[in-house]
Amino acid sequence: MAAEGAVAAYEQIVGERWKPFERQIENAGATVERKAADLQMAALASANAGRASAPPVHWALSL
Repeated sequence: MAAEGAVAAYEQIVGERWKPFERQIENAGATVERKAADLQMAALASANAGRASAPPVHWALSL
């Protein structure tokens, strides 16, 4: 088969036996939604860095 020839050529050129790619799981407990939320919060925090904080909403409603 062609695949066997490709594996043999890889081993001859690279000097190592070919093995399939195995992705390392960086944080198995984190979901895509959680990662997105963390990135959004970090972006908001950096966008607001150095700004004076606004008064709480209930303060404006009590006028």
